Amino acid sequence: MIVKLVKPGSDLPGLAAYLWGPGKAEEHTDQRMIASTGASEMTLGSSSMFFRGERATLLDDAALSSTDARAEGRHIEASWRFFRDEASVPVAAGAVAVGEGSQAGAGSAQADEFRVEAPWVSEERQERTGWNRPHVMHVVFSLRADEGELSDETWGRIASDWVREMKLAGNEGEADCRWAAWRHGKSATGNDHMHVALSLVRDDGRWANVHRSKLRSRAIADELEEKYGLNKVKDTAEQRGMPGTSRGEWRRADEAKETGHKEIPERQRLALVVRTAAAHAATEKQFIADVLRQGVQVRPRFAKGGTDSVIGASFRFRDGQDQQWLGGGQLGRDLTLPKLRQMWNDTPHERAEALRVWQGGEGVRRSQAVPAWAPSWNAAQQALATWATRIENLDPQDAGAWAQASRDAAAVASEMTQGSGGRQHQLLAATTQELARGAQTRHGFNHSTAEEVRVACRHMNLLMRAGSKSDAAGWWAVWQQFSRVNQAIHRAQRARGEFVRAERLETAARTELQSVASGLRKAATAQSAAPATKPPTGARRTTRDTTTRGEERGR
Repeated sequence: MIVKLVKPGSDLPGLAAYLWGPGKAEEHTDQRMIASTGASEMTLGSSSMFFRGERATLLDDAALSSTDARAEGRHIEASWRFFRDEASVPVAAGAVAVGEGSQAGAGSAQADEFRVEAPWVSEERQERTGWNRPHVMHVVFSLRADEGELSDETWGRIASDWVREMKLAGNEGEADCRWAAWRHGKSATGNDHMHVALSLVRDDGRWANVHRSKLRSRAIADELEEKYGLNKVKDTAEQRGMPGTSRGEWRRADEAKETGHKEIPERQRLALVVRTAAAHAATEKQFIADVLRQGVQVRPRFAKGGTDSVIGASFRFRDGQDQQWLGGGQLGRDLTLPKLRQMWNDTPHERAEALRVWQGGEGVRRSQAVPAWAPSWNAAQQALATWATRIENLDPQDAGAWAQASRDAAAVASEMTQGSGGRQHQLLAATTQELARGAQTRHGFNHSTAEEVRVACRHMNLLMRAGSKSDAAGWWAVWQQFSRVNQAIHRAQRARGEFVRAERLETAARTELQSVASGLRKAATAQSAAPATKPPTGARRTTRDTTTRGEERGR
């Protein structure tokens, strides 16, 4: 069961109206409140029953109009309203706007250059303290699509247990935070789910303690999975999940499908770009350049008090100005800038070189310099073979080393995804997500990208950019080594008792990878059986263009 704490807000009436309403795309059905403050197990003689709470019982699954729903929202936050008014502190209405900075970098870009975007800077706003700070907690509980549905009573029990274990309501000798739980049909991806909304002001006027609420919620969710026999979403407390995909991202992906574009959500597409760029790069400056050349805008986040230290970065596609900026952590816990810096040569000198680009004073050339070596599928296959042998000999109990192996495998899968199209692109993207999941840990790991992975990704990238993705034999040779690593990761997960992740990876291998492997095998067989043909005109020049002058003279 996934439990997501949404960013705290200040509009409970509006949230109630949304939960009882039709939804953003008319997706809500059979909207109803299933539990509320006071919900608990009640004993009647030798039997027991679940009491849904006073408000949920009174409403009896009624569908409310927007006006009535807002009134219920005001009832839930009644304590906040009462004590706020007593304190006579004015509250700013509406959401607080933030600026995104200008759309141009700090410097003046040349026609043949890319530059990073201006850093995010918040506009002046009213200090959110005391009664003016967010007082609404919104929590979403969801199951995997293949888990089916729970009854209203079971969801209500889960909500009641969660608020009690979080010390928000239902605890003896403690005033309650008022809350309610709703259901309104399955999500766009077929997940059964429940929403819980709470006012963080207790009935006695004290604010609830929400310190480390996400960590506490994860621990409670683990206990609820055991209690109600739900499928686990992780094997240990150290593991973390992948960032979720919003309904809007899925909608835009579906719209892109109709226009013939790659239809995986932009969050996943951005993660593919960042992973491949990080795998190619040896320095931070090279990473920025590679991301920019792949059609992605980048903007830095500086440490407070100046622009001399970059502590984070956010990304969005250059052709999607209406898209939101996503920080590295919103793409994957292993894609934050501090984690990415572990993948390349991170020295004070290299940071200083990158800082000039982050500050906008220096751009990067739009075209990439031609390397002094000729890329080849054989070199990529040999590098991956060496890496695969080393991975197969790792200690299965070395969780940190296997998290690194998963991150590197996700980089290789990202490279292959970027060079593929159609159905194969979607299947490889899904596999990349599952491999990346193995790198999502609480404390992370401090290892650079394996050199063999960096070499292989550079060769594959140049070959596919040059149109060599039609070389089926090369693709098949690389695929076989990648499969070795994938199988080794799966065996190690099972050896460590990580059956949830092992099952997900096995499912990906069965549903996604087998289909891709079958297509590559057939293409490679057909290519090897085809009669030799004369290289097309210009083939030799293409090869010569990727070599040094010295190599050309030596022919």
